[in-house]
Amino acid sequence: MKRLLSLVPLALLAVPLAAPLVAQEGAAPPSEAATKAQARFQELTAKADEAYQAWMAEVQEMARQAEEAGEELSAFPDPPYADFIPDFLAAADDCAGTPEEADFLIWVVEHSWGSDPAAQEGLRTAIDRLAAGHLADPKMEAVARMLPQLRFVLGQEQTRALAAKLERATPSVKVKAWAVYARLEPVLKDGDPSSPAYQKARREIMALLDQADDEWLNRMIRDEILVREEFAIGKKAPDIEGVDLDGKAFRLSDYQGKIIFLDFWGDW
Repeated sequence: MKRLLSLVPLALLAVPLAAPLVAQEGAAPPSEAATKAQARFQELTAKADEAYQAWMAEVQEMARQAEEAGEELSAFPDPPYADFIPDFLAAADDCAGTPEEADFLIWVVEHSWGSDPAAQEGLRTAIDRLAAGHLADPKMEAVARMLPQLRFVLGQEQTRALAAKLERATPSVKVKAWAVYARLEPVLKDGDPSSPAYQKARREIMALLDQADDEWLNRMIRDEILVREEFAIGKKAPDIEGVDLDGKAFRLSDYQGKIIFLDFWGDW
């Protein structure tokens, strides 16, 4: 029986696998063990990529058949990453305690988003091992960026615990910014914008945004704050302009004092 993908839309799965490891400019040549670990990492990712491409072809064929039948493809198999998680964890075992261990574990975190229980268990194992020995590694930025999504698998409590550890241990401003956002997210999303707690959280995260120089996080948080502060219940709506069904221009303020129903929709 095919497993159904439950956590991530198909569009989010069309991402490249982890890039091959590259030594930093000016760094000492890697040891023989590190070189072997890097070669193993590249070999495993190549196999996973080949399986992923075959999976994509299968899903595309399912979509084609559904379209020909006048149906919509609403369910499809999980990507094949779960099949490779044991191999990546075994490779991490073989280089435990080295910087290369983090590469295998981070791959597991990045590719454990299906409904397979074994994949979710692999995710938890990888997170525990990264938290135990790699919190200060700059490569943890990849994990920090996933903190908002990790809560759906790990739960709020474990995700916040991981964020707190990253916040304390990381030398990276970007990683810290993502970790702080994970801590402040409940206040920023649900807190009263006029409350002292919200204002304090807002100042803290905005100060970090200015330092982190992370376009994705910057845009996400600034948009979130805009929605909370400009479109919250009780706020005056922007003076929306448009054209009605008869081609007549109108402004929202034309209907001030009247009860109206706004229906926003799009087609893309």
